[in-house]
Amino acid sequence: FALSPAIERLRRFAGSRGQGYMARRMAYLARRLALRAMGEVADVQVFGARLRLDPRSNLAEKRILFTPQYFDRIERDLLRRALPADAIFIDVGANVGAYSFFAASCAGSAARIVAIEPQPAIYERLVANIGFNPGVPIEPVALAIADVDGPIQLFVDGSNAGETSMRRISAEHLSGGALEVMAKPLAQLVDELRLPRVDAMKIDVEGAEDIILVPFFQSAPSRLWPAMLILENSPDSWQTDCVALALAHGYVKIAQTRLNVVLTRQPDI
Repeated sequence: FALSPAIERLRRFAGSRGQGYMARRMAYLARRLALRAMGEVADVQVFGARLRLDPRSNLAEKRILFTPQYFDRIERDLLRRALPADAIFIDVGANVGAYSFFAASCAGSAARIVAIEPQPAIYERLVANIGFNPGVPIEPVALAIADVDGPIQLFVDGSNAGETSMRRISAEHLSGGALEVMAKPLAQLVDELRLPRVDAMKIDVEGAEDIILVPFFQSAPSRLWPAMLILENSPDSWQTDCVALALAHGYVKIAQTRLNVVLTRQPDI
């Protein structure tokens, strides 16, 4: 599924634009032109990895296929500086693996990158992407992370797979219906994986971050609290303010972008 030379030129043009307003407009125009002409999927190199991406059904894939320079730029820069060569990184809501593959590009072969994705179709594509990159230190986990150990409902956004959530989404976005998947508390999974620490964790679960973090802070020993936490900022969906919860557990907010909050804490001595 290689892109044609013409579409590849559009992709490279879009991906090389800068951060200014006009540069972004030009990048998005090139992206629209390419999307009109290309097939459903494309095999490309992004973040040092070979990935098969479907930009029509998943906004995240569209962004990293054509404009990776705009994909969580501040968050990724902070993550790059935080990860050691033997990094342990947990990607909750991994989608097809953008954050996981980026973390792998920043760390060494001794890293452990745990990519957690509950949607069966998306998980299959995550596993396929891992398979395209032999030796990449990414461990896929087919699971929802929640406050229960057992089945849970997942509400599917039919127009954007990346917006599927454990919290019921509005009717106009529920075109994909609902499905039942297995869930597990984060502390339990970390214990089963025998992780000695967590250098960084990204949680992007479309407004259900609180049902992950509240039980995690209650039951996980503080030595397993991540040194860096990249959290999708969804205060209107939370029943517990996740940012305030993290601050109460010793974190400091170091960045806030349009979509996310980045927090850090000093490890226990």
